[in-house]
Amino acid sequence: MLKFFCLILCGIFACGCATTPEYDPLASAANQTFSLNDAALKKVSVGMKQDEVHNILGQQIIIGYQYEKESASAAAKPLTLANPYKIEDVKTAQGKCTVEYYVTAVRQPDGVVSDDEMMGLLFCNGILTDKGWDKPK
Repeated sequence: MLKFFCLILCGIFACGCATTPEYDPLASAANQTFSLNDAALKKVSVGMKQDEVHNILGQQIIIGYQYEKESASAAAKPLTLANPYKIEDVKTAQGKCTVEYYVTAVRQPDGVVSDDEMMGLLFCNGILTDKGWDKPK
């Protein structure tokens, strides 16, 4: 009876062991969105001067790090993008204005910055008048 009980117990333990598929960090990263600059963008509000916004958001944003494979110290080199990433002049009811596009997320780590990874800030006469992707008024 003791042998039977031990056999049943071993069977339960063997069935309880599960294997998981191999973890692939690149595939995992491709399915995630990495938010950037969230804290700084929350400080930016309509009515601020353009210089104030530039001081808050900075001139560069770090989007990742590159590690030297052959380096003994394994130092990381930051990968940066210019802030704002893109600038356009637009005509609105207020006259000629500027839209500055800031990188806010990395949705697909493919080396390309797409529109859904940026937020537009509309400046008219040096004042922030709108945030986001709404059409300029």
